[in-house]
Amino acid sequence: MAFSDDLEQNVKTSLLEILGKKSLDDLSALKFGVAVSGGADSICLVTALKSVLPETASLFAITVNHNIRPREETCGDAAFAVDYCASIGVECFCAEIPEGRILEDAKIDGTGVEDAARKARYDAFEKFICEKNIDFLCLAHNRNDRLETLMMRILQGTADLSGIPLSRGKFIRPLSGCDRSQIESYLRCRGISWKTDSTNGDNSYLRNRIRNVLVPLLNEEFSGWGKAVLSLSEKSAARTGALDFYREEARGRVEFDSSGRDRVSMNSGAFFSFPLETRTALMMDAVRHLGARDRIPYGFIKSRCLKEHAGIHPVERSSGLVFSCREPFVSVEKETKVATETGFFCIIEESGKFCAGGFSFDVRMNGGAMVLSCDRDEVEIPGLKFPFAVRSRQGGDEIEAAGNRMRSLSKIFDDWKAGSLRDRILLVQQLVPDEDGSAPLRCIWGIPFGFHNWITGL
Repeated sequence: MAFSDDLEQNVKTSLLEILGKKSLDDLSALKFGVAVSGGADSICLVTALKSVLPETASLFAITVNHNIRPREETCGDAAFAVDYCASIGVECFCAEIPEGRILEDAKIDGTGVEDAARKARYDAFEKFICEKNIDFLCLAHNRNDRLETLMMRILQGTADLSGIPLSRGKFIRPLSGCDRSQIESYLRCRGISWKTDSTNGDNSYLRNRIRNVLVPLLNEEFSGWGKAVLSLSEKSAARTGALDFYREEARGRVEFDSSGRDRVSMNSGAFFSFPLETRTALMMDAVRHLGARDRIPYGFIKSRCLKEHAGIHPVERSSGLVFSCREPFVSVEKETKVATETGFFCIIEESGKFCAGGFSFDVRMNGGAMVLSCDRDEVEIPGLKFPFAVRSRQGGDEIEAAGNRMRSLSKIFDDWKAGSLRDRILLVQQLVPDEDGSAPLRCIWGIPFGFHNWITGL
């Protein structure tokens, strides 16, 4: 049982180091979550946590069914995760992502399936943390994952080689110091089985090519390469930390304004007074704040920080962002598209079947209420009459909240952590004007997208 003992000791040490605690007793009042996919890493993690955490500490699990693999496989993995957790006394909650949504998100956002799945998964994690009041959610990234991620970044020319962090907010990674062979040995020693994702052998994914082709070659030809790469990552993290210290001062001096969701601006005179490395870091901060559709090449970011280049090319676009240099500001903002490109608007004048935003639903009257239904999801809106509109959000949208006050949809979607779904959630707007001449929103139909319904006029 040496592997078993070593791994659990490693998990204990990592937990205390990450959380800054002296002993496991200091964790006794905390509520932990753990993400369990059914694979070896996550099955190992939930088993080790159940073994090492104090009995008074709470432990809950979440598994996410992405529905991007064959149904029998993806549902089987989710069921396996739930059943295994139950067998060791851990309650596991299943977050179900509707079939086809990951592919649709990838198409809408212009990203790969992996990126879209990761975003949906972390949205589910955030919701789980909030609903269960979790202090820390444990993720099963291990030493091999860290190396694979670093090799991906090296091959993609990414500037930041600090790699997967031990912690980020409420997300922690207690298996970061364990390699995959140690994890599998731990499970075999205990007679515990696990599931294997069939897509792990698909080398069309960059990570799989690195795992299945490059890493075996490096292991065979370059002994100790992994230790060297992780050492490089630690040095990069230390350098990034030092740069972050000076960057905070720089943000103040350039009057870094990120108060708006769609624009970041900086004083151009102060911006160009800093060394190129600091300017580049500030520009990357702006890009991260706004979010780009795709990874923006480092060379493009760097060029926007050169005063000579910006003077010749005052406005450039990349991945849905507009980079501008016009005195007295250097700015980055989201590219504005007309409503017909990004939104949908469907006027409904009678009962029947309709489609809006790629979403099909039925409309019928039930006494004095309008009923919209899709599969098992149904919303009843009292007093709504034909004609009405089902549409996507628009700038400045508000809906009635408690106490007859109005609340911004942007704020509601922020609270829901709706992410990319905010432009797909169906809104129901009354088209017959009220006595005051307004045509208010009557419903946010959130349940089909994993949120709750917001209905006014009840």
